[in-house]
Amino acid sequence: MIRELRQAGAKPSLPWDAGMTPADAAWTLGHFLGIPSTGVQLHPGEVAVMEASQMEALLDATAHGRNAELQQALFVHADSVTERFFGNDVAFRGIIEFSNVCQLDCHYCGIRKHQKGVWRYTMPVDEVVECAKWAYGNGIHTVMLQSGELKTPQRRAPPPAPHPGPRDPSPPLPEAAEAPPHLSPRRSAPRPRRNAYLVEMVSRIREATVAMDREAGRTSAPGSEDDLGIVVALSAGELPRPVLQDLWDAGARRYLMRVETSNPALFASLHPPKQSWHSRVANLELLKSMGFQLGTGVMVGLPGQTNADLASDIEFFRKVRALAAPAPGPRRPTPDARRPTPDARATVLRRWTRTWWAWVPSSPSRGPRPRRCGTGWWARRRGSTSRSTWRSRCS
Repeated sequence: MIRELRQAGAKPSLPWDAGMTPADAAWTLGHFLGIPSTGVQLHPGEVAVMEASQMEALLDATAHGRNAELQQALFVHADSVTERFFGNDVAFRGIIEFSNVCQLDCHYCGIRKHQKGVWRYTMPVDEVVECAKWAYGNGIHTVMLQSGELKTPQRRAPPPAPHPGPRDPSPPLPEAAEAPPHLSPRRSAPRPRRNAYLVEMVSRIREATVAMDREAGRTSAPGSEDDLGIVVALSAGELPRPVLQDLWDAGARRYLMRVETSNPALFASLHPPKQSWHSRVANLELLKSMGFQLGTGVMVGLPGQTNADLASDIEFFRKVRALAAPAPGPRRPTPDARRPTPDARATVLRRWTRTWWAWVPSSPSRGPRPRRCGTGWWARRRGSTSRSTWRSRCS
């Protein structure tokens, strides 16, 4: 519909494109929050620091259009704050979903461990590097490497090479007598490095894109290459400190881990008993202490979710000082999940970031073919030897 309106020369009506002026919106919102009683006036573009009780009251008052004027003021003031900090610029981030294999069983997820009808794949490192180079060459300066959570040898080492044919016999295995006497023959071979597949992927992406900058004549500060090359972000689930340290040393600087909700009881209703809300929060704190730029997020519209939960979510973002991305969910029907109607008020939160994600095509010669779908972009991977497809963030 939006595409048809634009082709007809019409601009679609958005909640923040309202007749209310930013000054009127600031006065209406400030009056509701009781700011004038403190002798301070809320101005357009000014961040209103609210307590959890104030946020809950604001959500209650604007739910289901109960107070249309206040809801309009909320949209308009959020837009004025966005204009102040971000202007009209749009930052694109490339997402490469290099694997949809996951050992977790989150009830709402379309690639959960026991979800049927999912074609599982893991991209080779060479193909991921090619996608990242295409993204950087086309003006995308941050790439998100995303996958399901997997803590098995399949993730700790690169995908296995094809089986040797009859004309390419495998090298003979070492004899058991060659092993040290205190080791069994099975343990005589050296162990692979922790998450060698992920570390190699990050390292090669950084090396390739830094080389692109050096060829173009760009320079960096002495002793550091962080100013060169593409910024590598990861979203691969909860990982222990040694693995995260290896990824940091390889060049990763950002990490996305969605907490899904700040309510431990609600989290427990969405996940099997083995998955702990406290463990995920502890991993967020670990990432923060190691220096990663942290990103997290929650789902809006969950069964049993209250406005108090949403207010607590915003407080949680402020506490951990992480970039947040609320999103309507669940986004893909599973046997244990329902798809509630997203609340339009989540749009206000999305307006604060002004960040859009674009999927990177696997065939650079054909270029991207984005399509609008709900709240994200998707593109079918074409020309891939692995025959895999990238799933949509809005499916």
